[in-house]
Amino acid sequence: MPQKSPPRARLAFRVGVVGHRPNRLQNANLARLGELIHEILGSVQTEVQNFQATCPEAKLYSDEKPVLRAVTPLAEGTDRIFADEALELGYELCCPMPFHQDEFERDFMPPCSLEENSLDRFRGLLKKAKDTCGLTTFQLDGERTNDAGAYGAAGRVVLDQSDLLVVVWDGEKAAGGGGTVGTLKEAIDYGVPVLWIGAGKPHEWRMLESKEDLKCLEGAYPCAPIQSELTIAEAVSDLVQKELGVPLLEPTPPGEKPDKHVTAWDYFAEYKPHLHLAVLWKFFRDLVGSLVVKWPALVVKDYEEELQDQWPTVKGTRTAQWVNERLLPHYSWSDKLADRYADAYRSTYIFIYLSAALAVFLALLPVAAGWEKGDHDGLFFCVLGEFILLLAITGLLLWESSRRWHARWMAYRLLAELIRQLKCLLPLGGGPPLARIPEHLAPFGDPVRTWMYWHLRAIERCTGIPDEAVTPEYLGECLDYLDKLVRGEPDGQIRFHKVNHERSERLNHRLHVAALSAFALTLLCIAVHLLPLVSLRLGTPLTQDSTLERWLTLACATLPAFGAAMGGISNQGEFARIAKRSRAMTDVLGRLAQDIDTLRAQKASGKGELRLAQVAALTDRVTQLMVDEVVEWRVIFIDRPPTAA
Repeated sequence: MPQKSPPRARLAFRVGVVGHRPNRLQNANLARLGELIHEILGSVQTEVQNFQATCPEAKLYSDEKPVLRAVTPLAEGTDRIFADEALELGYELCCPMPFHQDEFERDFMPPCSLEENSLDRFRGLLKKAKDTCGLTTFQLDGERTNDAGAYGAAGRVVLDQSDLLVVVWDGEKAAGGGGTVGTLKEAIDYGVPVLWIGAGKPHEWRMLESKEDLKCLEGAYPCAPIQSELTIAEAVSDLVQKELGVPLLEPTPPGEKPDKHVTAWDYFAEYKPHLHLAVLWKFFRDLVGSLVVKWPALVVKDYEEELQDQWPTVKGTRTAQWVNERLLPHYSWSDKLADRYADAYRSTYIFIYLSAALAVFLALLPVAAGWEKGDHDGLFFCVLGEFILLLAITGLLLWESSRRWHARWMAYRLLAELIRQLKCLLPLGGGPPLARIPEHLAPFGDPVRTWMYWHLRAIERCTGIPDEAVTPEYLGECLDYLDKLVRGEPDGQIRFHKVNHERSERLNHRLHVAALSAFALTLLCIAVHLLPLVSLRLGTPLTQDSTLERWLTLACATLPAFGAAMGGISNQGEFARIAKRSRAMTDVLGRLAQDIDTLRAQKASGKGELRLAQVAALTDRVTQLMVDEVVEWRVIFIDRPPTAA
């Protein structure tokens, strides 16, 4: 059944773990360590349940039972203590393995294993999770020639899939790459909340929040956790509320009042109308930009059905189906709502500028036509028409102000573009795209502190990562998926920006020519109007028909009004700037498409298998470019609501 309003994400919370193996837990009280981990996971479970039961913001999530997910590679030692406690509490298990499972299991066989019956315990935990709470395994393509790099890559997946990272660490410096300390440092850099438990008795703990908390690594002695004044339940409660709740502070654009914000409540109260009447923008765009007379469709189709060809859920690769099934409902609503409000906003300012110029024409037409007498029908209809136009302008401005079409367009477009990037990142075990903003643009607001990014995180949490082994064939599917995003037909980003560049350039040029032509014609009319006056001064008077004088007066007043309207539309639409941006995006995306071809050629030639690191790095470049572009685009338009001036 079609959705009647935007879908809500399922409430989810993820706890990851990194920690020492048995050889560095010799000073630990394993029973006490298990109790602490159980207390942490139990507190998370309680707080998530309390959030759903008592917090008003829980209404912004679906009514389904919350998802609790434990993220661990199930290495010996800490990982397995953590997994035991998580499964006992009913957590799903997500297991990112540094190698394919058969290769990873070699670490749990003599002489490599550090625990008795290590392989049986590893398989037992996987089976228990699969049979009870649920299991996802993501088997990376690590190489034995670089064990540290493989474990480091698995640690990064743990970070990307965690809302809280539990670290069991003895305070010593790193013994090598890819271990507990390296992952801990990355967690601090990425802003992942960290709860550090000392690996030795008495297992004190504390929350780590910044690099300053790790300055102890520069000293000669091991780091030691300074016991927090809070209880674990109190610390976890603050964290869960912060992670799951909608940001309280949202950016206020320059010159805009705080009450102009569009909130998550506004978004989830949206609905799909039967008709879409704000079609003036697309009609004007096609007519002026492409010289095509095309009346847009008025009947609104089901949002998901409209995008089925672009986001197929029943055909194509297994990867595409997995992603599209989970993200299409969220993307389709945000994308189509953004289109709807963009049409309303743009149609509004086009109508305002053209109507204002037409009102000037109607005000002076009775004078030019000689309809000054009060009983003339022409005068009546001109005055009535001017009144209706000015009333319509005022009404539209008030309607836009109350419904916030411009602000809704900005918010929903940012959300849609963030979700679009997520579909390429999740199959590779990545997290949400980083919506960064330069410091000099800080007054326009940090997108990460908006409800749009909160909702993106909620979608990412509940979606998780696929149950896959990373093989060259799987990476080939991911590369094809990325290529479809970059240059697929008909909706690839290269095609979009190429069309947008050409059309925006034509719009800017033709509106500029129209404005100049209007002013040039005004000069001509003034010259014709001025000629009898000049001749009179020179003593050779020329006669001029009074009717012509009236029409020249009308032209001299009306033509500049229409010229200003063309300039206002061009300025409000930022067509010149958008054309340049889209041209630059076309060029950069073209170079990235060549990099995709290079990886494909590598695979086809047999000179080297595709590696996750290669495909993930290229995917990060593409998605970050597109996120940066939409964030900067938002800065351009965020302070351009429609006005009457």
